[in-house]
Amino acid sequence: MTQGPGTPRGTEPDGSPPVVPPPAAGRPPAAEPAPWAVPAAAAGEQQSQSPQAAWGVHPDAVAAPEQPAPAAADPGPRTEASWVTAEPEAPAPAGKRRRERKRLPRVPWRRFAAAGLVLLALGLLGGGFAVGWASHAALGSTPDGDTTVEVVGAPDAADAIDTALPDVRGLPAVDARQAIADVGLAADAITAVDTPSAQAVGTVVRQDPIGGTAGAGAVTLYVAVPGQVPALVGQTGDEADRALTGLGVRVERRQVYDPAIAEGTVTALEPPAGSPLPLLVTVTVAGPASSLYLEELDAIEGGCSSGETAVNGQPFAHAVSCSVSSYSDDEQVTTYLVNRLATSVEGVVGITDESDPGLAVEASLVGDGRTLWVGTLRYGQSTPFAADTRGVLRLELRYRATSEGESGYLALGDARVVGAPADVTTLSTQ
Repeated sequence: MTQGPGTPRGTEPDGSPPVVPPPAAGRPPAAEPAPWAVPAAAAGEQQSQSPQAAWGVHPDAVAAPEQPAPAAADPGPRTEASWVTAEPEAPAPAGKRRRERKRLPRVPWRRFAAAGLVLLALGLLGGGFAVGWASHAALGSTPDGDTTVEVVGAPDAADAIDTALPDVRGLPAVDARQAIADVGLAADAITAVDTPSAQAVGTVVRQDPIGGTAGAGAVTLYVAVPGQVPALVGQTGDEADRALTGLGVRVERRQVYDPAIAEGTVTALEPPAGSPLPLLVTVTVAGPASSLYLEELDAIEGGCSSGETAVNGQPFAHAVSCSVSSYSDDEQVTTYLVNRLATSVEGVVGITDESDPGLAVEASLVGDGRTLWVGTLRYGQSTPFAADTRGVLRLELRYRATSEGESGYLALGDARVVGAPADVTTLSTQ
């Protein structure tokens, strides 16, 4: 079939469909490539060459396996594409041979990777051996090849340190031990002793020797554990303060006058003894009494005077003097209101030096009808007295002469009404 120039492919010169010769016996008809199919020459350049071409064997040298002849079948209706046949490629011009692209052999990457891993492992093994050998050479060895190891022991507990001990009070015991070890003291030279304290459990409350001590060979730490309020009633206030502050307790002191207890003695604790040790304990101590002179109180009954006098040669600047005479047998009474604020009345009683020498007087102090003190007084004598007036509302001084034909004055020299400071202040303003 010959086509002239300008004749469309797949048609005869007169435009009629081409005549396709029947296929040769035993060989299937060659399919005409579709118009959009890539030419055989271009497709050969894009596709990979056969393994025979890759190894330098011409494809024609390898015989293709015989294919059984296909059974004759009705090709069915023919399309335009089925009538198109592949034209043979024009032969290359003389003197020019078509260059064939040779396919490079496949690189075995997996083998290369495995070989690299083996080399890396051998390198690491060799490097470790080299480091070990260098360490061995650095440590040194004996001529026989035995390694010499130098062991440095911990400092002896008996060895004193040149650095001053730190003050570790208030630190947890663990931190205190570390702080002392940091200055060079051995661990077995540090002793911990439990001690009751109001501070947090485990806190160092005291150390011996104290912080700042240089050359110490050992140290004792006193570590807080729970404690109880000690029994301190009956001890002095100063003793109670030392005992409680030593337990880490803050002390608050208050004073209460108690005539039955010596001044400065502990009378109560809050919380009481045996309670869990708190941070604050209130200590009640017997305080000093307050007083005012009896002459400063206004009598609600009687006619005694106040001022200076002398009894048995002893002068008194603050005295209460009451006139007495043997010419009257009636008992005389002078009354004071103390309103249960006084705890006692104290002073010196006697007959004034200006009275008749033979005068004798019987006197008594009565509180709310109860006799508190009684005595017989003679000229030239003086007698100290003290009457317990706790709870007394009315205080009476009763007296009468027991001698015949004598007169004079009964005197209470520097007599005082004693009580708690606040109560005495109240009495003085009545």
